[in-house]
Amino acid sequence: MISQREARHLAAGALRAHGLPGRPKALKWRSAPAQAQLFTAGNLLLKVYAPDARARGQRQASRQTEVASALAQGPFRAPPVAFFDGQTLAMPRIAGPDLATLWRDGDPTVPTLAGLWLRAFHDLSQHRFPFQPVPHVKWLRHVAGQVEKQDRLVIDPKAFTAVCAEAINQAHALRSQPSTRAIIHRDMTLANLLYDGSVTWGIDFENTSEDAPLRDLFTLALDFVTLCRRNGCDDGRALTDLRAAYGDNRTAPRVREFLTRCYALHVWANTPLAPTPIHHARLVAVRRLLATGEQLI
Repeated sequence: MISQREARHLAAGALRAHGLPGRPKALKWRSAPAQAQLFTAGNLLLKVYAPDARARGQRQASRQTEVASALAQGPFRAPPVAFFDGQTLAMPRIAGPDLATLWRDGDPTVPTLAGLWLRAFHDLSQHRFPFQPVPHVKWLRHVAGQVEKQDRLVIDPKAFTAVCAEAINQAHALRSQPSTRAIIHRDMTLANLLYDGSVTWGIDFENTSEDAPLRDLFTLALDFVTLCRRNGCDDGRALTDLRAAYGDNRTAPRVREFLTRCYALHVWANTPLAPTPIHHARLVAVRRLLATGEQLI
């Protein structure tokens, strides 16, 4: 972990070393020690990593450079890396709010912007891939076994293991069904998409491994559902617009249904017994879709 005070000192030193003006200003007032602290300085955003998180910073700098180069033009982009000195990552500061803020403010175009950006990002590496359910079944059996042995504590464990069993039974008929793989974002939330009035910018890249692209779509969809539950907006319209903008026509419907169940169970499995309001809202959302068969993606 790194304190805000120590991180500010390092950010100031990094600016001086690169001959850049400005004094680092914290994005959050009195932020607690964390793996990384965020500052602004002029038109730059500075992310200062803790000493034990330097490898993570290097991964983000490398991956963001790749994505920014590939998405350098058009309405869906990623900001380039200005510099990375081993602990401080600098990039242009985007002059606009994140999509979560825009959605709370009532902007109806947010689902479309999110879906189109995600499609552009996945298209950089997406390819057809016959679906392989075995890794998912292994995880389902593993996590259900943990819950049964009480090595993992979840809310309503009997219901959880029952849904795991249903998903396992569903999986066997899906082998080699149409699906895709891509290098995904793996932390795809509305807060990691920014809009400056003409361009949608994705941030916080790190992952370089392939996975089912629908994992990213699921986390975005769950964001919309959770925010709508809290703010009283229409999540049905939001999900329809998100799916239409993303436009997945390569995944078999039964594979999409199975993946939705797996991702929902992952949220359930990682919800603490004393959930925060956001954890609770997410759990309510995924339990509802598991009970009704509702398709987020």
